[in-house]
Amino acid sequence: MITYFVTAAHRYTMDIYLQSWGAALRPIIKVHNYGQLAEMEWLPGGTYIVSDLERLTHYQRALAAEVWNQLQAAAPNVRLLNHPTQVVLRAELLRALHATGRNEFNAYRVSETRTPGRFPVFLRRASDHEGSRTDLLSTQGELDNIVLDALCHGLNAQDLLIVEYCSAVDADGIHHKFAAFNVGGQIIPRHLIFSRHWVLKMPDLIDAEKLASERDYLQTNPHEQVLRETFQLAHVDYGRCDYAVVNGRIQIWEINTNPIVMLPPEKYQPDHLPLQEPFAAQIREAFEAINLEADPQLKIPLHLDRALIDRVVTTTVG
Repeated sequence: MITYFVTAAHRYTMDIYLQSWGAALRPIIKVHNYGQLAEMEWLPGGTYIVSDLERLTHYQRALAAEVWNQLQAAAPNVRLLNHPTQVVLRAELLRALHATGRNEFNAYRVSETRTPGRFPVFLRRASDHEGSRTDLLSTQGELDNIVLDALCHGLNAQDLLIVEYCSAVDADGIHHKFAAFNVGGQIIPRHLIFSRHWVLKMPDLIDAEKLASERDYLQTNPHEQVLRETFQLAHVDYGRCDYAVVNGRIQIWEINTNPIVMLPPEKYQPDHLPLQEPFAAQIREAFEAINLEADPQLKIPLHLDRALIDRVVTTTVG
């Protein structure tokens, strides 16, 4: 059994997969939202994936850590992925990657009142996966105005992140984005997509040459070692890393601990659909590999701090 903990509003990332490509895994993957913990008196043995850590409040992470500790005491009947308080979240990860010389660009919380080391920059939230909230900002004056507007509209300075822009555009003006999953230590290439826009969510350029480049990436997994080191630096056992290669160097955009695994087949362009099938097989096998079969009669009791649960209820994000 694999138990997948996620925020209530964002459980679609796994639900969509289990309703389509991952239908064969429905008997072994069960999705629960963090809010359900307040009513749980026990949990089964098996594998646990603690996801969506970027979106959790301080109290939710503390509650998840308390559950983790109680599950850990039931070893070897339990396998745990993504320690709630040890995973390095986006802002701190980008800072660490820059400090160690891995990333050329840096990131700053608005609450730090530090000025960027270079421009252009963009503004995003540290706690979501919506990408940039702004166009590229070329001057400190533009940035100051945008930040003031965001704060006036109620956004939290601690949650606002200023990120230095690192261009991943080629000589033809085309941006590229790589992505790869880590599933319990197995690095699985997800995609290589192309666009004329610098914010890439879905490919808008697909032709024979680009499909061949993506196929080669999926088959050769050329960045496996660097990605493994990055996941280890972030203490992420399950998630997806989005990145680019700039001047021969890997530049990490983010690690998402609750990524969309796969969209339904009809959401992919016909020419792109065949490349989804090998990944579908690999990710299914990876989930099967981390599945820990425990005694189905095993019930691990939970004894949670009622005051902490009350805090979670009053500050919950899902």
